[in-house]
Amino acid sequence: MRAEVFPKPELPGHAVLRLYGTDASPEGMTLLIERRQGPDRFLSETGWQRTESWLQPQRIEGFNGGLDLHVGPRVCDLVAGMTVRLAIREPDVGMVDTTVAAWPAMQTSGAHDPDRQTSDDEAGRTDKELRQARPREEQATVIAARPVQPEPLPEPEPEQSPFIEPTLPASFTPSPDPLERPSVLSQREAPRSNLPLILGLVFGLIFLIAAAGGAYWWFVLRDKGTTVVDKTDKTDKTDKTDKTDKTDKTGQDAAQGKPDYTTPIRKQVDDVIAAKPTPQQLVERGKQFVRFGQLEGAFLVWREAADQGYPPAAFELAGFYDPINPIPNTPFKLNAERAAGLYETAAKAGIVPAMTRLGMLYAKGGDGFPADKAKARDWLKQAADKGDADAKKALDTL
Repeated sequence: MRAEVFPKPELPGHAVLRLYGTDASPEGMTLLIERRQGPDRFLSETGWQRTESWLQPQRIEGFNGGLDLHVGPRVCDLVAGMTVRLAIREPDVGMVDTTVAAWPAMQTSGAHDPDRQTSDDEAGRTDKELRQARPREEQATVIAARPVQPEPLPEPEPEQSPFIEPTLPASFTPSPDPLERPSVLSQREAPRSNLPLILGLVFGLIFLIAAAGGAYWWFVLRDKGTTVVDKTDKTDKTDKTDKTDKTDKTGQDAAQGKPDYTTPIRKQVDDVIAAKPTPQQLVERGKQFVRFGQLEGAFLVWREAADQGYPPAAFELAGFYDPINPIPNTPFKLNAERAAGLYETAAKAGIVPAMTRLGMLYAKGGDGFPADKAKARDWLKQAADKGDADAKKALDTL
């Protein structure tokens, strides 16, 4: 997901937060804003605080490929000029997307009148409408004073020189200059030719076009050419295989080990589930999502496999909540109790790593999850008896 902020110049203190690359539902969506400075990192209705606070935007509008979140002064006045982390949450799913956005410096809600801040109820009304809505006695008319032009001072009379200016005799006439010299102003420079500049621009444009064409061939057409050859070979064998390659582009990219960042995650997951894979295939597809950095896709496919009663999927899903061995950059809040429940489902099915991690959770405990040394020793001993080195090490230190 990528975010961009567009201030509303006609309405200071208001902006549109545009989210690209997300297909989350706008119904009941809430927004989390976190800054990196100071202990009070999370923005709430009353200002910055230490704990998470999910805000409800004024209005949410969807477009092809993303969402527009309209926010008011309670956000813009405090976040303007900062770089913050954003996260969105759906009511039934939880946190679905997160990104970092640079909020531009913008006019706050008190930009037009320092004694007044534009509230959220006045959003969408111009300053002219707000002034006309005031009582008539408060509408002051200001008439600009016409500047007074100073009267010109009388020019001083020229003083009479005490000296007598000499006069030439009437018969004297100056002789013409025998050599006529051309004036410097009459000598114009010859116009310079712009041909070298024009040629340089033409050759530079040709070079840029050639470089762009070469890059397009290298990064786009070269790979497409290889794919076309492969599809042609498969078409000679069967027409059904060719149709499958055309309709399942996301699955083909995953099989080749290439991430797909153009198709939304939800669309990729729907395509995977529509193919009706086995739970084991869903777990492997989730591991590919993790390698590509698409944790939302991994969560959705593992949850689908876990709902089908597949214990290895429950083990993978527990990593999103495990406070001791979490999945790197997990977007979910760590929850030891929920992780323990998923680990226990996998451990009872005989998955040895699940026994080890469940024992570690019981040994250390967590927020709202009390430690239980007896249960920890029991699960760690079961894993150690099956040859797990981590369980043996944890059992020795228990």
